[in-house]
Amino acid sequence: MTGRAALGRMLRAAGGDAATLVGEPLRAVRAGEWRRYWFGIVSPVLVLALWLAFRTPEGHAFVRYWGIMRADDPWPDTLRRLPLSLFAPAHLLPAWTAMLQVAVVFGGAQVLLGARRTFAVGLGGHILGTLSARLWVWVGPPLGLAPHWLHFADAGPSVAAVSLGAYLMVRYRLVWLAAALLAFHVGEWVTVDGLSQREHVVGLLTGATAAVAVGAWRRYRVRPRVPFDDAAWGIRAEVRGPA
Repeated sequence: MTGRAALGRMLRAAGGDAATLVGEPLRAVRAGEWRRYWFGIVSPVLVLALWLAFRTPEGHAFVRYWGIMRADDPWPDTLRRLPLSLFAPAHLLPAWTAMLQVAVVFGGAQVLLGARRTFAVGLGGHILGTLSARLWVWVGPPLGLAPHWLHFADAGPSVAAVSLGAYLMVRYRLVWLAAALLAFHVGEWVTVDGLSQREHVVGLLTGATAAVAVGAWRRYRVRPRVPFDDAAWGIRAEVRGPA
């Protein structure tokens, strides 16, 4: 009975947390508050446009030049490809899956975190995930990767989505989401040996670290300032007479 009660409490807590994550974005959409959710509209449109363009000769060259990032790219190429690479679907990720992913995660995160923080956390995870391939190659197998992985394209918008999920996990203290993300990425790492799996781990760590840092900064900002007590340190206040 005790076990059932504990499980019931966990399920109710998870349901309440899920309502927080999903309910507020749904209310924004139903109320037509598109200014709070426009990431969830623009992002899947960009994913679809890049996916369709990639299937044509001219568009294929355009997407490769402007939107597909690799870890061994020179810095000028990285900066040029950075904006669109956040929406270019990965080679093995179907376009509709990428569109659903960014619509739900990017849009929902914008409602809950605001546009600037959503963009900063997602883009930060995306950049660090892509550049982390250099580190994984330096580590080498079996934990890292062989050198040829430096030439592979990044994981598309999925690393940004993982980063935002990890940020929300820490921000709202969602134990069940932490367990789900950990189980998924451990299973992905064990079953598939590739670059995307390691980039996802970097995205997870990026989002969680950002949430911890922002939380610590907020606590520091609101910490009450204790006035200096002269008497406690044996300092006698100076008494001034009339001038």
